[in-house]
Amino acid sequence: MVMAFLATVRGIPQLYYGSELLMAGDGTLGHANIRQDFPGGWPEDPASAFTEKGRTTQQQETITYISRLFNYRKNNPVLHKGKLIHFVPDNNVYVYFRILNNRAVMVILNASEEERELQTEKYSEVLKSFSSGKDVVTGKIIPDLSRLTVGAMDAMVIELN
Repeated sequence: MVMAFLATVRGIPQLYYGSELLMAGDGTLGHANIRQDFPGGWPEDPASAFTEKGRTTQQQETITYISRLFNYRKNNPVLHKGKLIHFVPDNNVYVYFRILNNRAVMVILNASEEERELQTEKYSEVLKSFSSGKDVVTGKIIPDLSRLTVGAMDAMVIELN
């Protein structure tokens, strides 16, 4: 969820290297633990995360997710210059929109341990101008914006049409 948030809010996102590999240094052993060596690049390294072959399935899924999100951000002026309209979180679900001229992106962050189905009438001030959308990570077309389902502890970024 944090990556979806960072990719869609104002400002320049900053990530520690290794976030895309799920590196978990937490600082409890000192600052050097946060800055662990990136796996690979040296002949004695047992694996190289510089290539897909050297990554675990979960690491590859995370890299793919982050790459899609941040490439979308890089190429989308709505996320660079658009205004923010956000709504009071409800049932551990936070929804906000980035809007520029006649373009918009909807972001849904579900911090619940359960899947949530959103009734989107409460977002009609923005959604009234749009009839469908596209999930920017999966590429899946969303033909009906009246009900949206978001997985537990998950985020959804939708380019509105």
